[in-house]
Amino acid sequence: MSGHHTIWLVGCSTCDELWLTAAGRKTTDCPRCRTTYRTRTLRKFAEDTDRDALVEKRTQILASRSDPRARDQYRATVDDALTDYDSLEDAAQSSLIDEAAVRRHIGADDAADLRSANDESTTSSSSSSGMEEPESEHTNSFDPLGIPLPVAADSGISRIPPEQDGQTDLSTTVVYRGLQPQMRRWIPSLLEDLLPTLTAAVAQWTVDQDTLTLEDANTEGIATALLDKLDIDPGTVEIDGDRQAPVEVRAWVRDLVAFTVRAVEEDVTINDAPESLTRIGTGRGLLNAGRAALRAGPVALLDVLEVTPQVAATLNEGEWVGTRKETRARSLGALDSLSDALDIQLVFSTPRMESLLVEDHPDWTSRHLNLTEDADTSYPSKTDTAAGEDAALAREAWDILREREWSGTGYTRILGNIPASGATRGDLAADDDVSLSEGSIYAYVDDLAATGFVTIDDSTRPSRVVLTELGASIADYVDAKGSVQNPVQASLTQSPNRGTSECTPQHQQDPPGDSHQLGDDRVSAAESFLARTGDVSEDGYTRFLGRYSGGTAPREIEPATLHHQLQAGRCTEGVSVVEDANLQKFDDGRVSYLSGGPSFDDDVAVVLEWGNPLGTLARLVGTLLGSRAWSKILRRSRLGSSLENLWAGADQFDSALADVAKFGAQMGWMSSREESDYLSYRERLEAVRCSLLEDVGRFDDLDYEQRSALLSKLIGLATTATTLYHAAGYDLTVHLRVPDSKQLRRDDDRYGRFLAFFRSVVAKQGVYRGPDGVHSIYRMQRERRSEKLKRRLGYEIDPGDPRAELTCSWVVAVDGTGGEVASDIEGALCVEDHRVRERIQEGTEEAAVMDVPVVVANGAETTRRIVEAFAMKKGFSAGARQDLDRLVNVIHAALGTQERAPSPFDVAAVMQALESKDEPSDKLDVGALARGIATLPANRLLPSLFDEGERPKLAIQKMVRALLGSDGAVSRGDLVEVSSQNSVDRYLQRLRALDIVERVGPGEYRAYLEPWWVSGNGQSEPYSEAYDGEIAATGLGDGRWDAVLLGAAHELGADTASAASVEAFSQPVVFEEVLEAHPVLEQYEHILRVYVDGVEEDGPPSTVARIGSPPPGTAPDQQTLTAAVSSD
Repeated sequence: MSGHHTIWLVGCSTCDELWLTAAGRKTTDCPRCRTTYRTRTLRKFAEDTDRDALVEKRTQILASRSDPRARDQYRATVDDALTDYDSLEDAAQSSLIDEAAVRRHIGADDAADLRSANDESTTSSSSSSGMEEPESEHTNSFDPLGIPLPVAADSGISRIPPEQDGQTDLSTTVVYRGLQPQMRRWIPSLLEDLLPTLTAAVAQWTVDQDTLTLEDANTEGIATALLDKLDIDPGTVEIDGDRQAPVEVRAWVRDLVAFTVRAVEEDVTINDAPESLTRIGTGRGLLNAGRAALRAGPVALLDVLEVTPQVAATLNEGEWVGTRKETRARSLGALDSLSDALDIQLVFSTPRMESLLVEDHPDWTSRHLNLTEDADTSYPSKTDTAAGEDAALAREAWDILREREWSGTGYTRILGNIPASGATRGDLAADDDVSLSEGSIYAYVDDLAATGFVTIDDSTRPSRVVLTELGASIADYVDAKGSVQNPVQASLTQSPNRGTSECTPQHQQDPPGDSHQLGDDRVSAAESFLARTGDVSEDGYTRFLGRYSGGTAPREIEPATLHHQLQAGRCTEGVSVVEDANLQKFDDGRVSYLSGGPSFDDDVAVVLEWGNPLGTLARLVGTLLGSRAWSKILRRSRLGSSLENLWAGADQFDSALADVAKFGAQMGWMSSREESDYLSYRERLEAVRCSLLEDVGRFDDLDYEQRSALLSKLIGLATTATTLYHAAGYDLTVHLRVPDSKQLRRDDDRYGRFLAFFRSVVAKQGVYRGPDGVHSIYRMQRERRSEKLKRRLGYEIDPGDPRAELTCSWVVAVDGTGGEVASDIEGALCVEDHRVRERIQEGTEEAAVMDVPVVVANGAETTRRIVEAFAMKKGFSAGARQDLDRLVNVIHAALGTQERAPSPFDVAAVMQALESKDEPSDKLDVGALARGIATLPANRLLPSLFDEGERPKLAIQKMVRALLGSDGAVSRGDLVEVSSQNSVDRYLQRLRALDIVERVGPGEYRAYLEPWWVSGNGQSEPYSEAYDGEIAATGLGDGRWDAVLLGAAHELGADTASAASVEAFSQPVVFEEVLEAHPVLEQYEHILRVYVDGVEEDGPPSTVARIGSPPPGTAPDQQTLTAAVSSD
């Protein structure tokens, strides 16, 4: 039966069902799992007007999936259905055809643990695979009605002075690392970044109009009204002499309104916007209009709607010097136009950049920047937050750099790469960022020492080069490549070595209203940094955490801050599983991050995103043994020129150190030439790394045996790398991020390979240390190749401690089901116990045991550890902080749910936010925690108010954040500004019902994370004299949970006089019966249980994954997490 309407054959990425749907439908449901999709996002297998033809096509595909004999038919179907894919691997990633059949089609062994590893990927690098997303899971869309409109002090152009690094709040600013002198190159990018603000301004203005509604049918009416506000009517024929400008502006306004309405009605991203919205006024727009269209369109619209975005832009000397004066003038003129509606803050990369503008564009600089009066001393006066001595030192350093043309020279490359702990001359010579010979290093260092910028510490051998105070101040103006730059620009590109073990974020000024700095609504600074990976062609595949990473995105987080925030998730020397629903996918999943070294108390972290076993292994070895690791962490001074510093030196063991490394620890690729020479071993490992990574790149061309050999070598190299870091005295942690773990667990094949990765890789990362040396636990326990067993160092097992040491810890961050993932990883590791050699199992051969603790890091114990560590570091004695259990309760009530405790990453971020407040009166109390919690993204706050299946109301969370972040009362109008009038009307009562928010005056409110009725807080009555809630009026007694529930029910308008309610509140009151009588109170269950019963502890200690059996006569008890949890 045929028809005239087009029908699509589409597939579900959740359950792989195929079904038919009309092409014109907006949404369609999978008939098997009932997932709702937007039709246009689904992968389309075929389309036709003939329904019978599509039914036959569906039958062919399903038949090929279930019957392996239908190979030819299946291949034909695949060829027809996958015309948009470059390879069958890409097709498998789409999840729309049978992955196992595709693997058979390309010859991979489906039964092997890791040999089919490259046939699937969950990284964002496969974003082009065409996988459709459920309608509810679009993570990059935005809602114009939910975007707060920026409020800047004034429009205009100003300058961020060199000394103001860290004192200028750029958290809500569009930041450009390099604003080019060619205006056509940066205006489209700027307009693209301003699009969310422009759509929000239009949407929220429209909502306020009585005669307009945000509907598709009203787009022309909205556009006409806006054009009237812009004084552009049909009779306007030119603007500033440009006859194309009014036509282009009219078209731009109409396109903007249409895009805004579309963004309100459905999920869209910036990429969905028409190009006309970002090309207006550039000469390349709809009608090639010039700057007049820019002024009359975007600039005028922001001005009349009273919205003032803030933009910070860096003017780089290398781009502006040598450019035609006329080109520069046009770009400065465009800034002039934009400054009518934008608060533009400029950063000059070097002193010479200032001089260029003063000399060639004096009128422009005199109007905006006040540089012409004294161009040689254009630094600011001492700020309120900078000590006079530090400010004077900063001015002296800036003056030195103004006088000496050192940018990019050996002097600044050396200064920019000396870590806080100092460096030997050999370290600097081996540093790829310095790129100088050792002889040149000596000459430069002698000059720097003579001028007082460095000192030579001769107390060590070899001697170390250490920055003086003035040298460190100069280094603050220098990036890792030696370029001199303004420190505000340096906050985007600083050297990784500037970090210390202190995790202190940048100081931030409080915005108007005496409120503390609030974060983004959905994405934390750490997640933003990690996800925005930049361009690998410019910045490479391995980055340093923090400022140095490259890319065009602003880097507003200190290296040490990010490092310690991530390390907060490591709560055991084994595998810590962190459940964090807010993990962001990397823009490019091939990128990895490296952090740590001597300046971080010998702590090293690697951050990877899970892709597949092969890709993850490649990224791991590529990072651990890459040039940046050798330059900054595995330095010659650390390992020793002859590798004599491994395991703290040869005198630790009875055997020769080279024998310990080769035959004991089984460090690979170490011949007689490399065993006692740092440079030779480095070159050998780098060569092996490069060779294996090249083979990974041509994996598809390898046969079965070659693939197996490649994976085996990668696992061996990864094991060697972790052993090398362990031998060098580093605590190595690998952070493996799995932002789609829930989807991964639904696919048995992919999840099986994920678990096999831990069994095949993590289970080998252990060594046993005895008096005769260090021994590979894998070679000791599970190696079966006779030639390998013969090449082992002899060993004896200490009966008192037969356990191996782990050479690497793992933090596995997942977006859900953390408990299940932890249990599955533990089970996968335990499987290795069956591979222990029979002689060891029988007790005829001795071997150490390998215990790998596996723990879920979300929990009260982790929260307590993070808070206590912060209190100790800041010197908060018992009298300067409130009870630790009370503080933990507040954090869990604010950030946890019944199902999931707070993410340790968020808890660490809260404590780090408090570190920027150094007033002597500071106390670690509930009020301080509230201010710290207010700096988190809004969607982290009070998640327990929403049922598990309910979509959180961001408007409520934004109101809570605004209330917590304020030092005083917040008006109803202020709450409307951060949400909307409708949201305040609907949701404020949900907060007031539990007295989380109290009325403190007419139309004014304050929030209390710990309500007055919580036992032990010293309150016997509400905080506010203007309190008008219901809980205090119940008369059931202060602090009783049934009084709280009864008052909340009254506040929410529940029928408390009903028979069911009266019975539920009759003594003895049973919590579950009250909830059954009033389901509306279920939203408060978590908060109430936390404050009444306290935080539920993490439960009984869990056993670790044990591989091997203790030798006879030792038999220690099975290790528990209580013993395994590290004290850091």
